[in-house]
Amino acid sequence: MEKPERFYFFMLVSPEHYESFDRYVPGAEYLEVVRGLLPAHWTLQRAKVWFQAAPEQLRLPVQGWKIHVSARLEDARAVLTRTAAICVSRGVAFKFALDARVLNLMNSKGWSRAQGAKFLTLYPTSRTEFAGLLEEMYAALREFRGPYILSDRRYRDAQVLHYRYGGIAGESMLNPQGDRTAVLRAPAGDRVPDVRAPYWHLPEWESEPFAPPPENGEDDALLDCRYRVEGALGFSMSGGVYLATDLDSDHLVVIKEARPHTSQDRHGQDAVAHLRREYRLLQRLADLRVAPRPLAFFNEWEHAFLVEEYLPGMHLGQFTTWKNPILTNDRSAAARQAYAHTLLHLWTRLAEAVAAAHARGVVLGDLSVMNVMVTDAHGEDLRLIDLEGAWQPGEDPPAHLRTPGFCAPEQRRGDSSFESDRYALGAVMLASLFPVTALIELDAGKAESLIRTFAYEMRLPAAAANVLRGLMNPEPALRLPAAQAARDLQACPPDAAPPAAPTLPRLPLERIVSQLLASMDPSRPDRLFPADPGVFFTHPLSVAYGASGVAHALLRINGEVPPELRAWMLQASCHPERCAPGLYCGLSGIGWVMLDLGLEDVGLRLLDEAAAHPLRASLPGVFAGLAGQGLADLYAHICTDRAPLLKRALSAAETLLGRAHDGAQGLHWTDEEGRPNLGYAHGTSGIALFLLYLWRVSGRDDLLEAARRALVYCVSCLQPTRGDALGVPRPDEDPGRQVVTHYWQDGSAGVATALLRYQHATADRRFEAATRALLGDVSRRFTAFPGLFQGLAGLGNTLLDAYQMLGDPGYLTAAQEVADGLSLFALERPHGLAFPGEQLLRVSYDYGTGAAGIALYLDRLEAAARGETVANFNFLLDVLLPETASLPPSGCGAGSLEVS
Repeated sequence: MEKPERFYFFMLVSPEHYESFDRYVPGAEYLEVVRGLLPAHWTLQRAKVWFQAAPEQLRLPVQGWKIHVSARLEDARAVLTRTAAICVSRGVAFKFALDARVLNLMNSKGWSRAQGAKFLTLYPTSRTEFAGLLEEMYAALREFRGPYILSDRRYRDAQVLHYRYGGIAGESMLNPQGDRTAVLRAPAGDRVPDVRAPYWHLPEWESEPFAPPPENGEDDALLDCRYRVEGALGFSMSGGVYLATDLDSDHLVVIKEARPHTSQDRHGQDAVAHLRREYRLLQRLADLRVAPRPLAFFNEWEHAFLVEEYLPGMHLGQFTTWKNPILTNDRSAAARQAYAHTLLHLWTRLAEAVAAAHARGVVLGDLSVMNVMVTDAHGEDLRLIDLEGAWQPGEDPPAHLRTPGFCAPEQRRGDSSFESDRYALGAVMLASLFPVTALIELDAGKAESLIRTFAYEMRLPAAAANVLRGLMNPEPALRLPAAQAARDLQACPPDAAPPAAPTLPRLPLERIVSQLLASMDPSRPDRLFPADPGVFFTHPLSVAYGASGVAHALLRINGEVPPELRAWMLQASCHPERCAPGLYCGLSGIGWVMLDLGLEDVGLRLLDEAAAHPLRASLPGVFAGLAGQGLADLYAHICTDRAPLLKRALSAAETLLGRAHDGAQGLHWTDEEGRPNLGYAHGTSGIALFLLYLWRVSGRDDLLEAARRALVYCVSCLQPTRGDALGVPRPDEDPGRQVVTHYWQDGSAGVATALLRYQHATADRRFEAATRALLGDVSRRFTAFPGLFQGLAGLGNTLLDAYQMLGDPGYLTAAQEVADGLSLFALERPHGLAFPGEQLLRVSYDYGTGAAGIALYLDRLEAAARGETVANFNFLLDVLLPETASLPPSGCGAGSLEVS
C-alpha cells in the first residue's frame, strides 16, 4: 500500500485510533441484494472491504483472468443485481464492496489508484469461461456509466466492464519488513510479483485475450493539439496534475485532469463537475490576482482538463520546511525575527486574498498550507491554488473537501462556509509557525497551547497571536473576518513585545503508563494495543508496532508486565511463514523480549527460527535485516553464554562484509533500491555498530576496521544544516534538492548513536567533531512528531547517550528541553496521557511511534536527572562497552562475560 493510503485507509473506522477495516460495521444495502439471489449451497463471507460469494464446493485457480466492474453510486444496486444474477447462473465466484460508503471511498481521490473503482470482482475458473462471462456481462452492463479502472483493460465499449490477469485464490510472499507481497507463479514455478499498479501490466508468459483498443490517446504527443506535457506534478484517483508547455505561447502552464465518475460528492457531482466549477470560480477571481489565471478548459477522450497559469515557487508547507528557524533548528534571534517579519507579510497577504475571494462570494472550502503557493523565495507574494473545494453560495451546492488539521469543528461534521474559511486561515498561519495543527483534531484545547508556545518561540507581536485566536475561535459567529485580520496584521509593529513565555507542563510518567495499560484489549487477536497501521501490515507481536515493544517498555519501567500481556504474547502464533526474521518487525526482536521476560526456551526457539528463515539475509540493516538479527543472537549469547549463538552472529558479520561496497570513502551498504543509506535503522551506521559490538566480544580486529571504515563513509556523506551542525541526507530524495534528516531511524540521531559508541569503545577521537556536529542537529526542543523512531523521543534518547558518554551536562539540559517539547503532544485521556502517532492523525501506544517509546525515554531522563546511569533501552548492547559493563543490556543477567 502506498504511504498516503497507509494512513487514510486506517483512519476511516475510528476517530481515535488507527483501525483495521475489519472493525467497520457496514450498511446492508448491497448485502440484501446478494442474499436474495444466492442459492442455499452458496457461501457468503466478509473479507476486509468486501463480501465474498461462492458455491460451496468451488475450487478457484491460484491465478488467471478476472473481471472488475465499476459503478456510480446511483447505479450500484442495479449493476450488482445484474452481475450477481449472472454469476449465480454460471456458478462463478465474486466479491463486492461492503456498502455505498465503501464504494464511494473506492471511487474517491484518497483511494489507491491501483485499487480504485473496483466495485465487483468476478473469478472465472478458465480462460474460456472468462471470455464467455465477459460477453454476457457486456450485454447486461453496457448501458451503465462508471469510473475507468486504471490497472485494467476496458472490455469493448462497456464503461463499467474491465479485466486483468492476476491472483484469484491468491498467493503472497512474506517480505523482510514483515508485510506480504502478492505473487504469481511463472510457468517454470518461479514466484514473481503480482504487479498491482495504476496501469496495464501483463505477465510475460501471458498473451492479450483481445486486441487492445485505442483507449485514451495516451501516446499522443500533445493535449488539445497544443500542450506538450513536460512532467507530472502529482496523481490521484481523480486524475493527474501536469506541467506542460503551451506551444502557441511557448509558456509553461499547469494542467489539471478530472476523470469522470470519480470523487462523487453527496450532491452527485463528480471530479469533472468539480473541475468545471473550479474553472468558473477561477474566472470569477481572475482580475484579483489571488489565484492562478484560468487559461482554457477542454475535454479529451473522456477526461476533462483545466489549463491555468504556471506559478513558480513552492507551497507554504514546503516554504515553512525550508525557512522556519524552528524546523531548521536555528535558535538565533536574528533568524527568528527575520522569519517572523516574513510571516507577518505573508499572513497579511493571505488574509487579503481570502477576504477578496469572500467579497466575490467564493467560499474556498479547503484551505491548507498545500493550497497556498509562495511565489518567490523571499516570501514576498503568494497565490491560492487548487480551488477544487471552492464553491459559490446560491450557485453551487456546498463542497465537502477537507484537509486534517485545517478544517473547523463544524466542517468535520460536513458544514462548509465563509466562517470555516476563517478558521482555516488561522490554522494555515499556525501551521507556518509550526506544522502540528493535526493535533487539534485529537484535542481542541491544543490550539491555544500551540499559539501561545510558537508565538513566543518566534517572538511574534502579541497582537498577531491574537489574530490567530480570533480566526480559530470555536464559535463560528465569533471568528474574525479575513479583512479585519489583514488590517490587524498590517497594524502589528514588527518590534512589538512578544507574548509572555509559556510554562510547559511536566509529563508525569505514571499517567502515561496508566493510560497505556488502560488501552490494552486482550480480546483482540489482531493487535493488543492501539498502534501505527504497521501493526496490521506486519505482526501483532512485533517490537516496532506490536505487543513485544510495549512489553519491553513496561518491563523496563515497572520491572514486570501484566499477566494478561504475557499470556496474550504466548498465545499469539509466530510461525516463520507469517513473521519475518528481523529485529524490529520480526522473530529476532520478539525472541529478544521473550528472553527478557524470563522465557528463555521460547526466546531461543524464536531466534533459531529467525536464523533458519529464508529471508534472513535479504536485507543488511538493523531494523529488518541481518545486522539486527546478528545483534539479537549476540544478545542471547550474552544472556546464555551459548557459543553457537556467537558463531551465528559472526556468520552474519561475514555475510555483511561480503556484501559491502568498498570505495575510497569507505565501506557502505545499499537499500533495496540500490541507494546508499547512512541511517541507523536501515543503513550503514547501524551495521557499523553491530560490527563494533562483535569486535568487543570476539577480539577480531578486522571487524573493528570494517566498523571504522563504515563510519568514515557515513561522516564523509554528512551535509551542513545550519551553523556548525551536520545532518544526514535522506536516500529517497532528489539529489538536486537534498533533504537532511535528524531522526533516529534515518537521520542524525541514529548516526550519532553509532559514532558515540565507537568513540567510547576505542578512544579514537577522529570522529569527535562530526559527532558533536550531528548532536547539534539532534539538540532540538521541537520537531514534527513525538515518537521514538522519527520524533522527539528518539532525539532525546541520543542526547542522553551523549550526556553519559561525553560527560557534558549541556546534553542533559538539551534532553530535558526535549521533554518540554513532548508536553505539547500529550493528550488528556480518561486514564492518563496519550500521544499521537506518526502524522499526528490518530493516537498510538506502540514502541516505535507512540506512548511506549516515549515513556521509555522519559523514564531514562528521570533517572539521569537523579544522577543515575541507565543504559539505552533501544535494543543495544552497551554492556560490551568500557565502563558500562555493570549495566544489563536489556534485562537479563550478563553472566561471566569476558570482554576482549
